[in-house]
Amino acid sequence: MAQPTKLEIYNGALAAANADLMATDSEDTATGNIVRALYPARYRAILDLAAWPWATTRAILSREAGSDTEYADRYALPATLIRLSGVNGNANWEQEGLKLHIDDNNGIVIKFVYEAPIENISGGAQLLLTTGLAIDLATAFLMDETMARRLTETYQLQLRIALSGIQSFIDMPTPTYDNTLTG
Repeated sequence: MAQPTKLEIYNGALAAANADLMATDSEDTATGNIVRALYPARYRAILDLAAWPWATTRAILSREAGSDTEYADRYALPATLIRLSGVNGNANWEQEGLKLHIDDNNGIVIKFVYEAPIENISGGAQLLLTTGLAIDLATAFLMDETMARRLTETYQLQLRIALSGIQSFIDMPTPTYDNTLTG
């Protein structure tokens, strides 16, 4: 199965919103400009929903000097982090922005969701992205409240289906990654 391109996602959203399709993903039209402006925030929102296996990776963190919290150690989190889903072997930690506070000065390995290339997206997440973008278009660009409501109902159903498909990945306990604070 071919992986989606931004143009396919843009046009899927435009079709769902009954708007004119784009010929290229860089088309200089009002519609093209709106879709490109709405896309990044919607994509990040989809990524932030769950620990998607296709957008999850690991990183080894480097310890920073000092900590201004009740934890003894502080680590800088990757700038690409969207959602922290686990810290190697330690359930007692706290995230503040792009800082990880923890009582552990050994090499810290984290598991996190990052902004993966769109080509990696799963089918369920692609549907969410396309429908979410269509909702944004219906609301912000087309000003069609009825369509936005209909699309929102579709989105909610797609969300339940997509999250049920990865639920085993979310709930599966592992001895390496445990985070009881963010669930």
